[in-house]
Amino acid sequence: MLGVTRRTFASLYNSYFLCRTLSSCATVPASEYASRRRKLAADVARDVCLKSSTSSKHLIVLPSAELQYMAYHILYPFLQDSNFLYFTGLKDMIGALIIAITVQPDGNADSYYTSKEYLFTEVRTPHEELWDGPIMSQSSVSELTGIQFTSSLKELSTFLKHSKNANLWYAPLSERVNDKRPLNKLVLSEVFKIRDTVQNIYNPQPIIDQLRLVKSENEIQFLKLAAATTADCLKHAMKASHPGVSENFIRCTLEYESRIRGFALGYPPVVAGADRANVIHYLRKSETVEDGDLVLVDVGCRAEGYTADIGRTSILSPAYSFLDDLSLHKVTLESA
Repeated sequence: MLGVTRRTFASLYNSYFLCRTLSSCATVPASEYASRRRKLAADVARDVCLKSSTSSKHLIVLPSAELQYMAYHILYPFLQDSNFLYFTGLKDMIGALIIAITVQPDGNADSYYTSKEYLFTEVRTPHEELWDGPIMSQSSVSELTGIQFTSSLKELSTFLKHSKNANLWYAPLSERVNDKRPLNKLVLSEVFKIRDTVQNIYNPQPIIDQLRLVKSENEIQFLKLAAATTADCLKHAMKASHPGVSENFIRCTLEYESRIRGFALGYPPVVAGADRANVIHYLRKSETVEDGDLVLVDVGCRAEGYTADIGRTSILSPAYSFLDDLSLHKVTLESA
C-alpha cells in the first residue's frame, strides 16, 4: 500500500499541536466529580421512592480495579475501573467509594433523602514505597475528589460491619455470574462478610449507565482527543507498513505512535492480514502480510479513561492507488 516514508518535522509538529490543543481543553474539576456523585445518590433515592413509601438506608459500594499479576511479582499494567474513575477521578489508586443514603419518602421534594460520601484508599508503608513508589496522601485524595471523609482501605471492613440492616447496592452480587469484567476481590470479600446482614441487594449499574449516557463537555473533549490521536497513529502506522512486514510490526508501530504522544492503547489492537481479517477478535498478530493482502486494523487510544474505537482496512501493495480505494468504496455502497 504505502512504503516507508521519512517523517517530517511538520508532520510531527502538527500531531503534537493537535493533541496539545485538545488535551488542554479538558480538565475535570473536583466539582464535576462531586456533581456526578450527587446525581447518582439522587437517582438511587428516586428509584427507591418509586418502589417503597417507607424510610430506608442504602449503601452504594463502588470498588476500584485491583492489581493483576501475570507471574510471581510481575504485574500487568494497571487499568482503573471505569465507574470508580468516573466518580472519583483517581486513575491509579486502589480503593472503594461508598455513598450512604437515607431515604425518607414522606419528606418534602427537596429533602426526601440525605447522603454522605466515604472514600477508602490504599496507604503504603515505607517499605512498599521503596519498591513501588509513593502514592497520594489522604489530604491530596480529598482535594482531588472533593470527598471530605477519606480513610485507609484497611478501615473498610470496620465501616461495613457498622452498616447492618442497610440495602446494599453492589453490582458483583447482583449481576450475571458469567459476566467477564474483573473483580476487586478484596472489596468483594469484605462485602461477602455482611451479605447476610443487609436488607436487600440491588444492582446500581443500570442507574450508572443512564447517568453516564449523557457526556459532559470535558468527556466530549477526551473522546475527541482519543479519536484524533488514534487516527493520527493509524496514518503513521500505515505509512510505515509495506509488503513483507509482520502483523506484529504494525501493532508495535501503533503502540509506539500512541506512547510518544503520551497515551496508551485502550485495548489490544486487532491487526489481521489476508483471510485472518475474518476473525473478529484476531489477536495473535504473528503472521506476515504479503503483497496485495488486505489488512484489517481495529485500534483505540485511551485519553483519561476514554477510549476510541476505529477500524480500518487497506491493501498492502505499492501498486495500490487512491482510484482502487474509490472503486472498492463504490462496490461496498452498491452492495449495502
